[in-house]
Amino acid sequence: MLNDVKIIGNLAATPELVKYGDGEDDVCSFATLAVERKSNRERVDWVEFVVYGNLARNLTKYKKKGDTILVEGEIQSYKKDKMTEQGFVGNRIVYLKNVNTNEQKPSNPETNKEEKEEIKKPTLIEKAAGFFK
Repeated sequence: MLNDVKIIGNLAATPELVKYGDGEDDVCSFATLAVERKSNRERVDWVEFVVYGNLARNLTKYKKKGDTILVEGEIQSYKKDKMTEQGFVGNRIVYLKNVNTNEQKPSNPETNKEEKEEIKKPTLIEKAAGFFK
């Protein structure tokens, strides 16, 4: 089986960074996306996700409430209070649209080459915008 999840949505709140140790384990947890439903655009689904390390630092540095992003990752299971729960862990983020359309996309030396290429491709934004229509 393949565990590959891609979700496009608007950040429901400005993401916050939690720092651990030397920075490798920095985390942005409980970030929430508001995802429109294809069949009923008046209702949204709220999807929580977590990202670590550079993804967490860049997300909290450059994105804020209302910005549209694509999060790619996987569903992971874990034990909590003798119960098995699942969480969405992101391993790639593509910045699609800022709330303030006059705002330029950040140039960040820490962003990996793949993220930079995805940010510069206008066709990805067009594809993502049409995905839920």
